[in-house]
Amino acid sequence: MVSFAPGQPEALTPRSDTTIVPSRRPGDTVIPANTLNRILGGWFIGSFVRRDSVVEGVAFLHEAWERHRAGTQLVVICNHASYADSHIIEQLLLRVGFRDFAFSVHHMAGQKTYRTPWRRFFTFGVNTIKVIQSTATQDPGLKRRQALESFKAFKRVVATRPVLLFPEGTRTRTGRMGPTSPALANYLRGSLVLPMALQGTERMLGVGMRYPQAATIVLRIGRPFIAQPVPRADKGQEMAAYVQHIIDLLDPPYRPVSETGRCEGAGSTEFLPRARPQE
Repeated sequence: MVSFAPGQPEALTPRSDTTIVPSRRPGDTVIPANTLNRILGGWFIGSFVRRDSVVEGVAFLHEAWERHRAGTQLVVICNHASYADSHIIEQLLLRVGFRDFAFSVHHMAGQKTYRTPWRRFFTFGVNTIKVIQSTATQDPGLKRRQALESFKAFKRVVATRPVLLFPEGTRTRTGRMGPTSPALANYLRGSLVLPMALQGTERMLGVGMRYPQAATIVLRIGRPFIAQPVPRADKGQEMAAYVQHIIDLLDPPYRPVSETGRCEGAGSTEFLPRARPQE
């Protein structure tokens, strides 16, 4: 058992001042996890996450969870390489003792994750907020309406539950973190933001892979910060400042490459001793 101070994460419970009661109809934006899908999907995905996988910076996670329970809105941001990223994060959090946090998080999920029966089965295993992706439709009016609906759902959920989103909006095709959407600054601004970085998920179920393969995963968690507007900066520059917290957690092969051909990120983020998931 991994111990944390102060207190044990298992003893913590999510805030319940507002109850989110969405239904499961196809047009719904907020979809709660189905218990059976969560159990079976978690067992399946977890079987491909090798036992030598590690979680680094668990004390930062504990700090963010405590602050959230005290009333602070919490948004988790992470790089994105696999359809299984949300499930892998959940499984690793469960292994290090953060069950309440893992089951409370709502994941922003693009429409592609609901497209096939196979994807829907796993998507219904986590709490999701359905979002529209830029490639989903060519109708600008429909895009705006769906984007507004997703944003309203996000604001409703984040008031009482942590929300995880991938700033890239799509999986990386190169293994390196890709560009982010400036509009996501509206989602982060004013919230407590917990940066995470995943490495190894592209080897487990990356782009173009039909079946998962066992892989060692590293989940790094950075120091939480309040997302405040950057003076005299546009939304693109503001998002770049927020995402830099993820980049600094990544090893050089996973960082984006700047116009000069050099890897971005100072690599100076302070890590606490890693926690190995429980056997």
